[in-house]
Amino acid sequence: MSDISNEKIIEKFAACKKSKPARNNIVPQNSKILYVGKVESCIWGRLIMHLGFHTNKNQGNPQESNVHGLYLSDWTKGLELKLKFTILEFEKNMIDLMEVMEKSLAKKLQPIIGKHK
Repeated sequence: MSDISNEKIIEKFAACKKSKPARNNIVPQNSKILYVGKVESCIWGRLIMHLGFHTNKNQGNPQESNVHGLYLSDWTKGLELKLKFTILEFEKNMIDLMEVMEKSLAKKLQPIIGKHK
């Protein structure tokens, strides 16, 4: 990620009106991880959602989508964020472990966006 302050990232993210993941109440100061998430099917569709180019729902209007996503194309304008995506794919028989792995990874990485209780 970039050298932009986590507070600035949260400020821009909070201003986005689209349905998005919850924010942490306490912004991790030293974290350079934006988000940790999981999907049980169609990873590429989820990535498109996070990038902000999802148009399948609500007559093709992403403004009206009720699906949570980062919508990066909407709120990152002018921030000049440098993002690196890391995608891990697991065998279908590991689906029951996905939530545990997501929470464990999020606890270790302390992402700026997303709550993992």
